[in-house]
Amino acid sequence: WLGDAGGEVADAASADVLKTDMLLEETSQVLKMWGRFEALVQQRLERAGEGGHAPLSPALDSEAHVLAGHYVALEEAYLRGCVAKARANNAINEETNTATMVEDVFFLVQKCCLRAFATRQLMAALPLGNIAGEVLRVTLQEPLEASSQLLREQSVGVATKSVAGVFKLQLKNPHFA
Repeated sequence: WLGDAGGEVADAASADVLKTDMLLEETSQVLKMWGRFEALVQQRLERAGEGGHAPLSPALDSEAHVLAGHYVALEEAYLRGCVAKARANNAINEETNTATMVEDVFFLVQKCCLRAFATRQLMAALPLGNIAGEVLRVTLQEPLEASSQLLREQSVGVATKSVAGVFKLQLKNPHFA
């Protein structure tokens, strides 16, 4: 997703995608460990009677928020870039008779969401959930609706009489009244 100009650029782009994926995995793990550490310290403070749910250190808490923000931005760029690359692929899976783009996008979104949810940090998981929904809407829902609308428009002349008959029967059906 970083370049399309040929062999070396494609190899570099693939390497950059792999590096980005590894960086996202590591950042996800750091955020997950931060959440575990914070929960452990809060639990110990509550046992000692010094409870409360104040952050351990405002500076550390602020850094965790900054890291989560960078993580979300990088995960979004990774997801959108990989989805753009998947959309360029027009291949059809012969076994399932579906576009491989649909499968690729699904698994990319799933991977990114699972990684964000694994952080156990709302500040990472919630924004990425929203981004994933938008990516699915723009990438899959809108093109599928547009093509189904086109098919409906093309078949209107052929099926108008039979569809009208079916609708009349349904209207007379007491279950639909």
